[in-house]
Amino acid sequence: MFRWSLIVFGFFWSILVIPTESVRYAHFDVTGAIANGRRVKPADLDAAVDAYKLIGSAGICMPGIREQLANLLFLRGTTYRQLNEVDEAVADLEQADAIVRSLLACSPFESNQWLSLAIIDAKRRGVGDKTFAILNMSYLTGPREGWIIHRRVAFIATIAPLLPESIRRHHKNDQRVLRRVTN
Repeated sequence: MFRWSLIVFGFFWSILVIPTESVRYAHFDVTGAIANGRRVKPADLDAAVDAYKLIGSAGICMPGIREQLANLLFLRGTTYRQLNEVDEAVADLEQADAIVRSLLACSPFESNQWLSLAIIDAKRRGVGDKTFAILNMSYLTGPREGWIIHRRVAFIATIAPLLPESIRRHHKNDQRVLRRVTN
């Protein structure tokens, strides 16, 4: 029985983990540049998106790969510069939205995914009640997750004048937590 377990494990490792890690390694420079706020060449970003789409098409939840793909699509969808690229930008944002929603179907208690969905929704449709409802889910599922608090505060800074009172209270709590941590 143990031998069969090793064979099955080895099989899944070879068809899922090795290709996944090779994509991450091959495009580490792109994802690292994005994480550090550096510009990425459009061709490099396109290649990374294509590779992540291929590996993410396996139909398995794979949160790390799908989250990175959604991030890459969001970035690409918000950096199109020419008017003739509007349809492509909309398509990228729609794909990013669908990916994050599929991740939430796998794991609905991921506050980071709820925050990502709120950010995508604001970019796609503008800031409105739906954005605030999604953002509220991020607060409900991860009220004290430090790294997500940083992301939420940064996002809310861009939409602060539009905040309803309920989100404003959550935001003030996030700011208090950050002040305690940084002092």
